[in-house]
Amino acid sequence: MRIIAAAAVVVSGVGLVGPQLVAHQAYADADTTAPVFTPAKPEKLVARAGRSIADAVRTVAANDGADGTGVNSDGVVIDAKNLDLANPKPGTYTITYRAVDNANNKAEVTREVEITTTEKLEAKLAEPMVLDGYSPHTRAEAISKQVIARAVVADETSPQAVIDKALQELQQAIDDLRVDHTDYDKAKQELAAAPAYVAADKDVTAAATEADRLANLKATTTPELAKATKALTTAIATAIQEDQARQKTATQAVDALEAKPDLALLATTQAVVDTVKDNAAKTALQRRVDAIRTALQPQQPRQAAAAPKTAAHTPEQAHPVAAALAETGANLWLLGGAGTALVGGAIGLWRHRNKLFKREK
Repeated sequence: MRIIAAAAVVVSGVGLVGPQLVAHQAYADADTTAPVFTPAKPEKLVARAGRSIADAVRTVAANDGADGTGVNSDGVVIDAKNLDLANPKPGTYTITYRAVDNANNKAEVTREVEITTTEKLEAKLAEPMVLDGYSPHTRAEAISKQVIARAVVADETSPQAVIDKALQELQQAIDDLRVDHTDYDKAKQELAAAPAYVAADKDVTAAATEADRLANLKATTTPELAKATKALTTAIATAIQEDQARQKTATQAVDALEAKPDLALLATTQAVVDTVKDNAAKTALQRRVDAIRTALQPQQPRQAAAAPKTAAHTPEQAHPVAAALAETGANLWLLGGAGTALVGGAIGLWRHRNKLFKREK
């Protein structure tokens, strides 16, 4: 009981000489304050499944203050429905703490409890991780996620979300393990730098397609990719060597043609040059062939000018001789015909002359 006030009651009235002190009274304030918990709001409790949390949940206390009536003899009552404190199962729970003082003032506060499990994560960590033959980057990533996962398992306060994330990231890193692409990448660079005809080669195309497929396949092993990469580099080298052989043959053919130009040999040489696939080499050889072709097939002389149109025949032009003289620009064959006609005309005049002479006699 607390004394909150004291006062003298003064009574005055008829028959009394002056004020008279009648009584001295004290007033008590009733206890209406509920107990207070420490901590006032308990933080979330995270613990691992199968391990007792009995002691961990008893860290909450209650008091009624110096002027209170005090917490009753039950103390702090813990209500943990569905939660086995000695052997908790995975899941989320709510604990309620209750306290009552001697004046029957009640208080309660709740606390979240998360019971986690690392069973799946520990099983994944127990699996052997074979890293030999994989690329340095993917191998380092897998090792890093493995280290993180082990730290999560060791920390029993890790929430389930963190545990699940560690498992997911570890599995992803394992799935992302890739064989070393160093040789494969070099082969692809070699292909990119090669002449266009190399990439267009059917054997090179097939080898590149298979190497690309295996390089991006999760289940590819180191020997498989190495074999495919070797096939690609071999196909590239073969395509280049075969065209170099064609270039050599074509060069020899052009050399022979230049040494002894011949129209028949020109056609054969052109066919050999056409087999070359390297554009630069083929262009250089073609220039040489074209120069020889020009030398063997000079331009034809210009045709004679067309003869002028013949005007309509006049009496003066009726005779073949006159026609031959008029057609001064005609071809030789035309002149030859005119000459023949001239001879015939002369014979006719000679005969006509004999008749004239006879008449005169």
